[in-house]
Amino acid sequence: MRKALPDVQIIASSHSPFVISSCPDARIHVLTLNESGVATACPPQAAPFGESVTATLKDIFGVESRFDVQTESDLKKWDNTKKGRGRGEADGTETGTA
Repeated sequence: MRKALPDVQIIASSHSPFVISSCPDARIHVLTLNESGVATACPPQAAPFGESVTATLKDIFGVESRFDVQTESDLKKWDNTKKGRGRGEADGTETGTA
């Protein structure tokens, strides 16, 4: 499009990390909300062209987890259960006793 229309500015809006990380030479304008719900524009930054979706989610969107809230909770419960079983806590028994 830049070759066909070199003097035209193209503005696209997306919440997709796939789109954001696949646009070379693009600029990202992130908006943040304050406590009152008023939006403020952060300084523009270069698009993370070629970065992984996970990196884009973390760096641009501030998303630390790869999973939704419910899945994250379920994974934490599972992990705690596994840790407890390794110590014999999940079924009420202690390891190393006879």
